[in-house]
Amino acid sequence: MDSLSIPEQAISAFERVHEVLVTVHDFSGRIKQRLAINRTFHRHALCHAAKARDNERGCLAFDLVALHAQVPLHPQGFLQRCHAGLVEAVVPIRINGEVMGIVMAGVRSQGSHELPLTRSLPQAPDIAKPNLPSWTAEHALTVLECLRQLAARLEVWLAATEGDGAVGATDRRSTILHVISHGAPKGVTLPQLAARLGLSVDRTGHVVREEFGITFLDLVNQHRLERAAALLKHSDLPISTIALNSGFGDVSTFHRRFRAQFKVTPRTFRVGEKAKKRG
Repeated sequence: MDSLSIPEQAISAFERVHEVLVTVHDFSGRIKQRLAINRTFHRHALCHAAKARDNERGCLAFDLVALHAQVPLHPQGFLQRCHAGLVEAVVPIRINGEVMGIVMAGVRSQGSHELPLTRSLPQAPDIAKPNLPSWTAEHALTVLECLRQLAARLEVWLAATEGDGAVGATDRRSTILHVISHGAPKGVTLPQLAARLGLSVDRTGHVVREEFGITFLDLVNQHRLERAAALLKHSDLPISTIALNSGFGDVSTFHRRFRAQFKVTPRTFRVGEKAKKRG
């Protein structure tokens, strides 16, 4: 196995076996360069809906500020439940006692089960309880133990590749996708991407076109539309809120671009997706 592909292959295998999504908060700056799109933030549709509810404030407070402060106190990891009622396992990635990152696996609902939660928040009254499979305590602890093994695999990889932190030509595609998918809702720019790649702005624009066959702006809008479609499908948020939380400056531009991409209006798309669920 190519050593550079170990993080992605290890995480993909974990996801297939446990039927969950893995999220990585990478403090080292090296793991995320080897990962597929979207692995560095929660990408489940219910997470998108929770983020859109308050412009991500609740999620940032729970999953960044408080989590990053508490993880060093729990080297064996723990189970947590957020304000949206979503349960996941959390384990730090550590090298010589220093936390280099965090791996999280989920999301599931708690259902009627009693779980040994280390961190939990009450269900937010304006967020519907998640319609997801639940974990029993035994199943949750099994996933947590297996997540420890995944973290250990990443720790060994980090130690073995220490000093290799540059973004080379073979990494550019995944790096571009990571930067754009994470930044598209907030207004990512070509100079920001250029800084991440270590290239000039002009060269970065050419690299994007070479890799994807479209311009930087078209790629950003593509990711914004994919996010909007997920929110239309899995939430009841107003269309105007979805437009703004997907990175569109005004609703009319969102409607025009959405119709060009999906051949229907956002409202017609939502009605059709809801009908599929009922059918």
